[in-house]
Amino acid sequence: MVKNIDWSVPKGELAYFIDAEQEGKGFTSNAVELVKNYAFEDLKIEKLYIKIDPRNLGSKRVAINNGFEKEGYFKHEYRTGYGDVTDVERYGLVNNRSRR
Repeated sequence: MVKNIDWSVPKGELAYFIDAEQEGKGFTSNAVELVKNYAFEDLKIEKLYIKIDPRNLGSKRVAINNGFEKEGYFKHEYRTGYGDVTDVERYGLVNNRSRR
């Protein structure tokens, strides 16, 4: 899903979750590709970003395989659903087609 859209840029956060039993099957990468294309082509968003727990190697692979690049590391940034506060790595992707 795309959330936290800032129409003044325009940019939005791409967020996803997958059940542990379905990890490693390519479902998340395929879904990210579809949502990315929808956001860029239909919503006319110029930049997407993903916030990832640094320990989540699978999520980093999904981001990188979809063209996202690491932009930064933020300490004590996000409260998980379990109540823990964790660091976050942010990955971003600019729609170069919109910059023509």
